Amino acid sequence: MSAPSNYQAILERSLKTFMPDRGAGSTTPVVNTVGGILGVYAGGTVGYLPFGLQSLGGAAVTQATRFELASVTKTFTAALLGEQPALFSAAVSQSLNKISSDYSLTAMGQQITFEELATFSGGFPDDTQNNPVNPPTQDNFVAYVNALSPSQLPAPYAYSNDSFGFLGQVLMGLQGYDIKQFGQGTPMLDDWYSANITGPKQLQMSSTSTSAAGSEMAIGYSYGNGVYTPHPPFPWAPWGAAGALRSSAEDMMIYVQAYLGVTQIGGISVPPALTAGMQAAIQPTSFSAPDGNKMGFGWVVTPKGIVFKDGGHVGFSSWVGLVPASQIGLVILVNTGGNPVGDVGLYILNAMLNGG
Repeated sequence: MSAPSNYQAILERSLKTFMPDRGAGSTTPVVNTVGGILGVYAGGTVGYLPFGLQSLGGAAVTQATRFELASVTKTFTAALLGEQPALFSAAVSQSLNKISSDYSLTAMGQQITFEELATFSGGFPDDTQNNPVNPPTQDNFVAYVNALSPSQLPAPYAYSNDSFGFLGQVLMGLQGYDIKQFGQGTPMLDDWYSANITGPKQLQMSSTSTSAAGSEMAIGYSYGNGVYTPHPPFPWAPWGAAGALRSSAEDMMIYVQAYLGVTQIGGISVPPALTAGMQAAIQPTSFSAPDGNKMGFGWVVTPKGIVFKDGGHVGFSSWVGLVPASQIGLVILVNTGGNPVGDVGLYILNAMLNGG
């Protein structure tokens, strides 16, 4: 099924369905945010729908405004695992022996595979409410991972930032990075993403930094009782490969096209290995996700062929969705935490697939 040519109208109509002034009778959840932007790739064309402000009393959101991606960062890390199919079913401990003496896993920990880490099936407890690595130093992170002893593998699904953070550190180590030096203030994570993804695709506004040339960083807010409360940027953490990136809708639309297998994006040539890695990351695995879906590497794969990943920090909500068979991609970035951007994204993609 091809993407409808009226996608801009679908974006506008769908977004209004979720806004506080949507009118009586609507049953969709409400999006309360200072500002945000939708980016869509459909029919070989990119379009944007910005709304609201970068900060209260500030400038309007544009396609160059940068937002925290939060857990959408995991899809970057997933692509770099996808480039190395020989690792998928291999035990992570086999690679740790080559790159770091800091990690000394338990007997059960030594059996965790790369694929289990990438599908939240490696026995890491759910850490979405309170991360057990506190304070979040590299030494504490290593001690936490070393003490992990899953009772069974594969383990039942449990969403874990630490799982993906550990995966990222191991992958960096295999590319020659000294993960003993992975810590606050080091550029290692940005260097790794730049060498493998953001650099080759010229994503100049995508990094862990709060500043980038030619762009403005949105201020993040929480919302409650009719009041927007600003929050400082999300801090560094040893699980940075799970949620540290910041980006703009403009960069993310290049990224989405690459994930859909587009190899020439404007003047940008996507490296074949990266294309292959992205395609591998969005394939359904044998591991189950909630609600009857399957896990890709970090991605959720639905029976309808929609592939998506959501993200959220206290001040930001993000979502990216793909329909590979129809060559459709959607990105939603808003600068207020706790918003139902996944509901908005699935609503829009289903409307596009249904022709409006």
